[in-house]
Amino acid sequence: MPAPDSDLAARSVASCGAPPIDAVAATELWYGSTGYDLASGLRACNWRIDGVELREFDPAGRSLPHRATARALRPYFLRRYNNAIIEAVERIGAKIMLTVKGNFITARTLEELGRRGVVRLVYYPDYHFDHPGVTEEKFAHFDLIVTTKSFQVDALAAIAGRDRVVFLHHGYSSVGMPAETDAPADMLWDVCFVGNASPHKLSYLQAVAARLPAIRMLVVGNGWEIARGTPLESKVLGYPLIGDFLSRLAARSRINLAVHFGTHARTGWEDFVSRRTFEIPAYGGFMLHIDNQEVRELYNVGNEIDVFSTPAQLAEKVAYYLNNLDLARTAAQRASERANPAYSITQRACSIDELVRIRFPGVVA
Repeated sequence: MPAPDSDLAARSVASCGAPPIDAVAATELWYGSTGYDLASGLRACNWRIDGVELREFDPAGRSLPHRATARALRPYFLRRYNNAIIEAVERIGAKIMLTVKGNFITARTLEELGRRGVVRLVYYPDYHFDHPGVTEEKFAHFDLIVTTKSFQVDALAAIAGRDRVVFLHHGYSSVGMPAETDAPADMLWDVCFVGNASPHKLSYLQAVAARLPAIRMLVVGNGWEIARGTPLESKVLGYPLIGDFLSRLAARSRINLAVHFGTHARTGWEDFVSRRTFEIPAYGGFMLHIDNQEVRELYNVGNEIDVFSTPAQLAEKVAYYLNNLDLARTAAQRASERANPAYSITQRACSIDELVRIRFPGVVA
């Protein structure tokens, strides 16, 4: 049987009815983002949250004619972002500032929040730190760092101290969660992959496309121009999907693939599990996942999901399950029962809430 899911075991929302916590969430808060999901989960635990939406302050040009202007204006707008965080904390008397990754929040802002006695909490869901506005040194200014990557714990502990770092798996989003009435009468796709492109992912996916060229295969995400000229090119959707439309893909695909970005050039880190590890089973899909010990601790391999280690093995497993769809359907049902609701971001938020109330009792309103 899989071991308990992370250092903080998944719990029911036990803190409902507990005294409220007033907090500011400074991050991306668009529908379906990790910030949106985490804030929604914390609200279920009686957090009263005021949001400071990063995208309102970041003019990073999305159209070519304006990118140079956007780059020039970015320092001005990001100063406004940091000022808005302080103003929001003052306005509601927040005891906590919550962020995802901490993009563009300056050390000066974090220091000022610390002087005011505000608990600074960062949730870090990615496998590397090379993101705009993220520097490893800033982690030293956070009172609590929740990482979804077990391999980051030692590095973060070296920066901030072991007592400030907690490992907690990522989870699936309830945004667009398929209802029972959404169950499809038939499948749209034989094989589906969702995720941004990388050469590592391409090596796996094109092995499937090359061996099984006639199957209905869909690849969704950014950057898949790298598939041009390969057997995978015709399978690429060409644009990303989020929210309701993304969640329905898992249930409407016979097989869903989970393979990660590859080894990070600077750190040597590589994902074991990601958000898709939890989303695919939660949304009712059968999952073939890149093999590692961590995913084996989350699901029963061969009974709830199946795994692969090489591109050739992945192609073989896809062919096998397309010829044994009853096995895939039964496994998907078992995995869904395990994932719902234990592996949701709402449950992760509940674990964070419980930890915060224990470690920082002064935050209660």
